[in-house]
Amino acid sequence: MIGVLCAAANAVRPMGTLLIIVLGISEVVRVIRSREGEKLNFTGFVPFAAFLIAYFSFVNLTGMYISHKIGYKAAKNPIGFSTYVGTNINSGGAWNPGDAGVFLDLMKQEPFDAQKVHDRLIDMTIQRVKSQGTDNLKLIFDKNKTMWGRDDEVVTYMIYGSGEEASSLLNVKGREWPLRYICNFYYCMIVILAFKGLLGQYRKEVSPIVMALLLLFLGIGALHTVVEVHGRYHYSAMVVFSILAGTNYLEKYI
Repeated sequence: MIGVLCAAANAVRPMGTLLIIVLGISEVVRVIRSREGEKLNFTGFVPFAAFLIAYFSFVNLTGMYISHKIGYKAAKNPIGFSTYVGTNINSGGAWNPGDAGVFLDLMKQEPFDAQKVHDRLIDMTIQRVKSQGTDNLKLIFDKNKTMWGRDDEVVTYMIYGSGEEASSLLNVKGREWPLRYICNFYYCMIVILAFKGLLGQYRKEVSPIVMALLLLFLGIGALHTVVEVHGRYHYSAMVVFSILAGTNYLEKYI
């Protein structure tokens, strides 16, 4: 079931692939940490193998279904556009109409091949990175600032989603800045508590769960340092922050 859910999530964002990497590293570390002379327990690989089988099976089924519905073969590695956008210094690695136009022009070429379009964008990405030189360092800083600097995107979407005649118990437009302040205050408190919880866990023997959480967080950050970035893309990391923040109270209440 977890494999199927990760495959479904991967159809929207590449989180499923990241989870596979994190779980794989965790399993390898578990084996390496086994004591000398102790018989290794490989039964732990059984659920991981089942996870991989379910994940890749559902990924292929999803790709076949999409290809059938649209009448074209879906790309197996559709990361070209997101990576191309993520290296645009002028847009700070965020979506922009210029890169979107390039993508649409490539899609209009005949014969159409979705994977070749993404492969072409990967080649263009490499050339762009080479031409930007040391400016790529500033791009990385700007992208991480966008990714982790604030957490009030929900207010923006609420404003855009409420029309002039929309009725609501909460006047979002009239209370925009107080709402943004509340969102960012909550976000900062969670980050502070997560950092405190991380320090507390670091003083102890690092558990496989904490290690997996750290790998997941680092993976999310590394992934979006390369691909397209947006403030809301850190939402998946909030799960990690919340669990680490909760470890501050683990011994107190359990």
